[in-house]
Amino acid sequence: MLVSVIVPVYNGESFVLETLRSIQNQTFTDFEVLVMDDGSTDRTKEIVDALHAEDSRFNFVALLHQGAPGHARNEGLRQAKGTYLVYFDSDDKMETTMLEDMLALMDDDTDLVIGNARYYDVVNKCECDNEMSHFFSKDEHTYNDLFTINPFPCNKMYRRAFLLNTGVWYLEKVFNQDLGYFLCNVMHRPRFKVQHKVIMEYHIRPNSITTSKKTLKRHKDILKVFDQVFEEYEKCDAKDMEYGLYEMFIKTMIFKVSFFDLLRDQEEIKEIRTYLYTHAPKWYKRKEYLNYYSFKKRIYNTLLIRMQLYGLIGNYKKLKKG
Repeated sequence: MLVSVIVPVYNGESFVLETLRSIQNQTFTDFEVLVMDDGSTDRTKEIVDALHAEDSRFNFVALLHQGAPGHARNEGLRQAKGTYLVYFDSDDKMETTMLEDMLALMDDDTDLVIGNARYYDVVNKCECDNEMSHFFSKDEHTYNDLFTINPFPCNKMYRRAFLLNTGVWYLEKVFNQDLGYFLCNVMHRPRFKVQHKVIMEYHIRPNSITTSKKTLKRHKDILKVFDQVFEEYEKCDAKDMEYGLYEMFIKTMIFKVSFFDLLRDQEEIKEIRTYLYTHAPKWYKRKEYLNYYSFKKRIYNTLLIRMQLYGLIGNYKKLKKG
């Protein structure tokens, strides 16, 4: 078996078949699909079992519900038999030649292939800006460049032996665990190549695990994620990746603040702020910050995070909306 595709799913009856059909229709055919089910209560199992009846490459694996895909991906890695591995979300879509295009760059000297993706808004039925376009416009890439891209797993193909050798696992029952997993593996210096072709369609849905209001408080899980990242950073002695790490860290902390209500969620905001200052006391003077943010945005961040004017800014935003 050359490629293992790990698909975590939870209550995916409305979209999982479309995803699995996009895998089934690949021009490259030597693969297995492990659908790792996080305790679904809908018809997901029936859908996958019916597909298995017509195509034995697709297998349903039942797991206890945890609410985040980390444990499903970990168990998928444990059960996978392929030389190469792709983690693919249950609501996205592969281009027909995705596996073929990624394998075209895989050789004995490659541990990771990263492919381009199309961003698609399923509600408004339109293509969105690709936040990774800056990365794919370059011909040469460094490890620091890998800290600037979306860490979601679906556009990445790994050599399975590399993943097992790093000893890095997804955090379980933790939101944003894909960020920690990708960055920690980067610190183990995978030999990587970039596939500039669009290989998949990344779907943006209002009720996904990322955008659902039910997960709002879980944005604080980012602190657990960066605990994992900083621990791996020290273990791997990845000082040459400092710029990329701190650019990602600072902008992620600032971004996470934006998920919270400035009038109601001040304790959560203060917890994230404290974590930011603990790991980067002079974050606002670091070149990673100054090079990334505009002057106008730096003023806003000063008022919000350095001066902690949550109430003033929150009331201004509320008044402006009204």
